[in-house]
Amino acid sequence: MLRCEKTVWLKLLAMLLAFCLTTSACTPTSACAPVPVGNRQVRADKRGGSAGTGVIAKHTRTGRINPYPNPYPPFYTLVENAKPSCVIVTEPDASGIEIYAAKELVEYVRKITGVELKLANRPDENLRPIYLGRTAKKRLRQVEWEKLGADGFVLRSTPEAILIAGNEDLGTLYGTYHFIEKHLGVRWFMPADIGEVVPESKILQVGTFNEVEVPCFGVRWIDSGQWALRQKMNVKVSVGGKPVGINWQWGFHTFFKLIRPEKYFDDHPEWFALINGKRIKPEPNQQGRQLCTSNPEVIEEVAKNIIRIFDEDPSIDIFALSPQDGGGFCECGRCRALDEKRTPEQSWHAKYSNRLAVFNNEVARRVAKKYPDKLIKVGAYAMYLRVPLNPGYKPEPNLAIQVCHTYSCNNHRVALPTCERNRKMFTEELEHWARLTKHLFIYEYYQKYAWGGFPYCQIHVIREDIPYYHNLGVEGFYTQEARGGWPACGLNHYIAAKLAWNVELDVDRLLEDFYEKFYAESAQPMRRYYEHLERAFVEAEVCLSPFGLESATIAALDFFGPEVITALDNAVSEAEQIAKSDIVRRRIQLVRVGVDYTKKFLNYMNVITTPFKGIDLQDAEAVAAAHKKAVASGEPLSVELKKFCKENNIRSRDDIVEAHKWLNLVIRAAAK
Repeated sequence: MLRCEKTVWLKLLAMLLAFCLTTSACTPTSACAPVPVGNRQVRADKRGGSAGTGVIAKHTRTGRINPYPNPYPPFYTLVENAKPSCVIVTEPDASGIEIYAAKELVEYVRKITGVELKLANRPDENLRPIYLGRTAKKRLRQVEWEKLGADGFVLRSTPEAILIAGNEDLGTLYGTYHFIEKHLGVRWFMPADIGEVVPESKILQVGTFNEVEVPCFGVRWIDSGQWALRQKMNVKVSVGGKPVGINWQWGFHTFFKLIRPEKYFDDHPEWFALINGKRIKPEPNQQGRQLCTSNPEVIEEVAKNIIRIFDEDPSIDIFALSPQDGGGFCECGRCRALDEKRTPEQSWHAKYSNRLAVFNNEVARRVAKKYPDKLIKVGAYAMYLRVPLNPGYKPEPNLAIQVCHTYSCNNHRVALPTCERNRKMFTEELEHWARLTKHLFIYEYYQKYAWGGFPYCQIHVIREDIPYYHNLGVEGFYTQEARGGWPACGLNHYIAAKLAWNVELDVDRLLEDFYEKFYAESAQPMRRYYEHLERAFVEAEVCLSPFGLESATIAALDFFGPEVITALDNAVSEAEQIAKSDIVRRRIQLVRVGVDYTKKFLNYMNVITTPFKGIDLQDAEAVAAAHKKAVASGEPLSVELKKFCKENNIRSRDDIVEAHKWLNLVIRAAAK
């Protein structure tokens, strides 16, 4: 009798829990409200709001939300006995994005179970409907859809149906990917098939859920293509070959895209930078050369060309306006008169700040007369990172300031008070920009080409920095793409993508899930590999900035000591030994290549620095003799190292694989 009563009470408790989840307030896992930018409601910020029965509340803490919690009963069956138990229902006139979302769901259910769900425009009385898109939206009551913006969505399961809907079509697609990942167990850890993990099961069930999701950053650009789309990024992604999300025209360094030297220079040489008393025609898109930004005709022509581009493509939301990379700035009297006098400590990072602030505002004001809602994204970078001294300066409302985290420190969280380099060369200016601008963007470096292809761990800063950026009011987040560097830095991008959507996700749980699913039987040794790698960066206690501090040839010696390399090598070796499947072996091999490359580099550096040990660096003959020995012994190792990079698609640098050629570099390395 007591056993029966206990069973009844457990059933009643499960029913009550299910009722609460499906009919009362749910707590969404992100808490941001959208505002209009260009053609879309794209911005997400820290303001609270509500979305139907789900309350969108202000973030109070970070890192507390389990991305993959255990499902709640009652459970609903999608596939059983090799037959579908549900049907995907869309509107008869469903959009291309809705159809794409439905087909993606069909594909992943098929991959999991071998069973293909059917698509329909009306429910089947014998099958549970999965309402997708607008047909689900009609059935979801009391949802304040406008508060979800372009990308937010609602997921709900009930005894009658499963419903997936966004306020807009792209939100429906994101909701579908969220469902496939969180509730069906699929993962996309890196691009291509090697990064995809799909569970296999003859029975497919989901629990009871009622979820409202809105991204923490309205503009999210972490890599591009299909992987980025499935991570719910909204820049440089497409559906069926058609771009979707934020239409961001160009990325950075656009002066010569707007004022092309081959078109303008012959008639208007005065529009280009005066350097050493001459105006020389730049090559198309040449870096290290600039425009004369104080010239009124240049300002007018740049604004006219931006307006023309908006006229030709009204769908553009964000337009990039920035100097070419590097130096080559104009030295004419009018330009130099705009430059500010600064202390030596501040001068380099503010060398051209004021002249470009004036130029950007002048261009923005002209464009705003016709397109006040379009964003012109300008950079706070390198020699124009700092805010101008003018107390009356304020960026125009249609400018987005993208602050670049370079030349400071990439090894400490940006708000760490004891990291003087970050504080003085990045954080103080970032917070100053945050107080001034309506639209604040970030340019991060979770892939650093200057790091030369070595394993690159940024998790210890990513978990702190992205929530910090969000709390500061940043609306646009970008990091340089991993591209061919995925084996060295891909985990950075995966974790960053998760936090760009929701800064409150528990990073430790994301990592545990990654080790378990990506490496399967080799999870434990691969976990040790990543933990040893992260510890190497944390315990080095040095600033890392391959651009602006010291080259990777020198800096890598601080991070990859003999004990670290041995620990990494041993962990990967153990993982290789116990790997059972071909896919796991291939994934481990990606890491093995990075470890072997680093080992070869360290051996090479040991060989070429040994001749300098103990010699008098003031003795020119001794130094020359040591360098001759370094070149002779290092050249064959350099050839081998370059060959290894080519064979394994490692994007290295000459000052790493040919370090023996640079005397000062070798001397500095020998002093480590």
